Amino acid sequence: MLFSTEARLALQAALCDTNSAHNAFAQWQARVDLDHLPAGHYPLLPLISNNLESHGIDHPWSPRLRGIHRKTWYANQLTLHAAADIVQELQNNGVQPVAVGALALAPTVYPDLGLRPMQPLEIFVPASTAAPAIQAMLALGWRPEPAAPHLLSPEFRAWVPGQRFINPQRQAIWLSWHVMPAVPCTELDATCLAAARPLAIETTSMTTLCPTDHLLRACLTDGAGALIALADAT
Repeated sequence: MLFSTEARLALQAALCDTNSAHNAFAQWQARVDLDHLPAGHYPLLPLISNNLESHGIDHPWSPRLRGIHRKTWYANQLTLHAAADIVQELQNNGVQPVAVGALALAPTVYPDLGLRPMQPLEIFVPASTAAPAIQAMLALGWRPEPAAPHLLSPEFRAWVPGQRFINPQRQAIWLSWHVMPAVPCTELDATCLAAARPLAIETTSMTTLCPTDHLLRACLTDGAGALIALADAT
């Protein structure tokens, strides 16, 4: 996986120690426009803000970065509420959802809920329960985006690893019937399920992947989400 110089500098500013973070941030902010960031950089801003502040580094961008950190914390609180409702509805329909991605990692491996954006939510359900899971999502007012009129067809689902849904508040969730969308394999799904661990989301109990499987999933993430996935892996 190849990253631009700007992407490497953003990761260093978010994750490295004092001198490296300071130097990386100085080079990064000279190369980018905070109002028009390259794809994948925005989710790193709370981490960059926290890292600079923890090392006593101040910059004219610092107030805006702190504001993004606070905004992320508030948005994540709303996301957790939505996730708890979804998990409860899925369980009421006989589906045992598994938290993957930010839903599992933001509240657990990060020291502050505002450091890792949780949107879009990611939930895995076994392929055998995908149909009732989709029906439960529809009952809660979530709609496929883009539209997928054949989503309840097993033949259609065999060709896609999951589906994006949105609700009237424009929150988003990726409902997957394979643990690793990049490797849609039922045998791998079963192995990951066998190693799943308990997780509490607000007052709701569910399961999540073991640390090794979280790491594997993060390393397999591609595209615009790859930068924050590398932070997850770290």
